[in-house]
Amino acid sequence: MEQIYRIKNMSKYEGKSLRKISEITGHDFSTVKKYVEKEDFNQEIKPKRKRTSRLSPYKSIVTTWLLMDLNAPRKQQHETLLPTERSTFILSP
Repeated sequence: MEQIYRIKNMSKYEGKSLRKISEITGHDFSTVKKYVEKEDFNQEIKPKRKRTSRLSPYKSIVTTWLLMDLNAPRKQQHETLLPTERSTFILSP
């Protein structure tokens, strides 16, 4: 940051050209130009986008399975079909 302020000072108050500043500081011309023209050096924080879950299309199916298991007697819960058998049974065309 110190070098950025120095470059801005040389340009604004001392009136030196961008080429002369790049020779003095050893920075590339495009870097010097970027530092002189840019006002705010804080990085912009991009908001995170909301993504849908991969399982959201199957949420209703899983919910019905769980509700069916709640209504079944205790020893028959989760014994009607294995989850893999359930998915092929319900999701198969």
